[in-house]
Amino acid sequence: MMELNLIVIGQTLIVITMFIPFIFQKRFQKHFVNPAILNFFDDYFSIDILDRNDNDITQRKDVIQYNEIKSFRVFDSSKDTSALLSIYLRSGDKLTYNFVEQEIIKGKTEINEVIFTVINNYNSRNSGDKIKLVPNFFASKTGRICIILLSFLIVISVIIQIIYKPKTIPFSVIPGLTLYLIIIIQARQDRQMMERLK
Repeated sequence: MMELNLIVIGQTLIVITMFIPFIFQKRFQKHFVNPAILNFFDDYFSIDILDRNDNDITQRKDVIQYNEIKSFRVFDSSKDTSALLSIYLRSGDKLTYNFVEQEIIKGKTEINEVIFTVINNYNSRNSGDKIKLVPNFFASKTGRICIILLSFLIVISVIIQIIYKPKTIPFSVIPGLTLYLIIIIQARQDRQMMERLK
């Protein structure tokens, strides 16, 4: 009985430790995040990085020509409204932007949706080099193999736990399956992104 109580206490502390950053995320985030405005045009788009204390002052303006983009990668978080955009230029440079607390843009809530639409329009107009989507980890072959291996390991761990410690199954299997479901949801989102640009 004492061993079971220690396991329950340990699992509770682990869960609390995992969720503390999410509770204080907005409070800490505001010191590091700058507002940004995206403007889309026929041949380029610009990202205006604003001052975090005064939204009327532009700190930096990045202008990106579509014909300079070799490929891009987008990542929509499955846990919140953040999005990551990486742009790989033909010169070899890489630009990365992390968008949090996205606001509605032209009736769409995700910046990546707008990026997809703009790049699809550019690719359909352009007869030369197309802008390619770089797959995220879970949409790649390596990511799929890792998910299969993870599935196999979860089944093995559940079988071992059933044999040796059946009383502790809810405390270890439920958090593990929750994390596994998050990975599966993210993998599905990544594959859907790949399908949209094909």
